[in-house]
Amino acid sequence: MGFHCGSSTHSVISFADDCTGFLHDLRHTKDFLGFVDEFCSATGMRLNTAKTVMLPFRPWSASTEPLRLELEQLGVEIVGNSGRTKLLGIYYRPQLRNYWLKCRRGVFSGLTGPVLFVVKY
Repeated sequence: MGFHCGSSTHSVISFADDCTGFLHDLRHTKDFLGFVDEFCSATGMRLNTAKTVMLPFRPWSASTEPLRLELEQLGVEIVGNSGRTKLLGIYYRPQLRNYWLKCRRGVFSGLTGPVLFVVKY
C-alpha cells in the first residue's frame, strides 16, 4: 500500500486539512513533497509549507547532520533533537521512548520519519 519512490514504498494518511506522509528514508523528502505538489496542482489545492513540519523518528546525529541541513533548504520546519511537534493532539519528539518505541519496532519498523502538515500553536 502506498506509492513507490526508488526502492521504497511510502504511505499517506489524510485527515481533513492535515496530511501525514511516513517516509522509509528521509532522503526522499524532496521527492515526496514533489508528489504532494503534483497532487495539489491536479486538485486545486496547495501545501502550506509554512505549516509543514519534518519530524525524524530518531535523533539527529553527526552522520545525519548533512541531511538535516539539506532538508532545511526545502522551506519546511525541521524538528531538532530538543524540539517537538503536535499531530492530532499528541506531541511527538525525535526521541521515541517506551510505548512509541515498541510501536516503531512493530508497525513502523522500517520508517525513519514523517513529513507532517500540522497547525502550529
